[in-house]
Amino acid sequence: MGKPVFSVVTVVRNAKESLQKTIDSVLSQVFDGVEYIIVDGGSTDGTLDVIKKNTSEVSAWISEPDSGIYEAMNKGVSLATGQWVSFMNAGDVFVDEFVLSKVAESLKGDAGVMYGDRYYVTANDGRVLQRSKPVTTIFERMPFGHQAAFVRRDILKIFGFNETYKFAADYDLFVRLYMQGVVFEFVDFPICEFEAGGLSESGLRPYLEVLKVLLDNTSDKEVISRNVYFKKFLEVGRGLALKVVE
Repeated sequence: MGKPVFSVVTVVRNAKESLQKTIDSVLSQVFDGVEYIIVDGGSTDGTLDVIKKNTSEVSAWISEPDSGIYEAMNKGVSLATGQWVSFMNAGDVFVDEFVLSKVAESLKGDAGVMYGDRYYVTANDGRVLQRSKPVTTIFERMPFGHQAAFVRRDILKIFGFNETYKFAADYDLFVRLYMQGVVFEFVDFPICEFEAGGLSESGLRPYLEVLKVLLDNTSDKEVISRNVYFKKFLEVGRGLALKVVE
């Protein structure tokens, strides 16, 4: 195989039960120009055994402590050699074995980010299609899931994930790229399945980080007031205040 078109990066820590299905999904892709990288954050639960069982099919892997998911994702970028980088973290899967082939057929020379739809999987509702929004709505919400996005490696090398964020560095990255005029291209098909319950859905801190991203990039109060995470922040804040009163 020549230089890979795609570098698929899986970040994992103590997720031995869900890692294998992600590995199987990536390795099932029929497109040839793919390298697969696993970044483990020093797992202690048997995750390393799963990785070692698959080393013959993995292009590169490391296992060492890190400060969080975004440092691990930056490590994955540093190991990548493909033109485009995709993050399929433990538990995430491509919708089928043809996804990378379809994305490759859709690649455009001026694009810096390619993104599509995703399925959101919950215990109650099952597999629900989440349609991506136009990137012009980025100040209102995250227009797409980062698992459904492909970013040019040279762009990631320059901008990277801001590791001071623990929950919203993906949102921060895409806002910065948008503000820098990077071209976002939508591909009209689902990319992946994403299970509910990630870090970005836990507590008040994620909303505080999103607010910081917004305030760092706009002072327009009307724009901020339309942001769905700002509204959720107010809702969660009111709920916490009521608990204190009770």
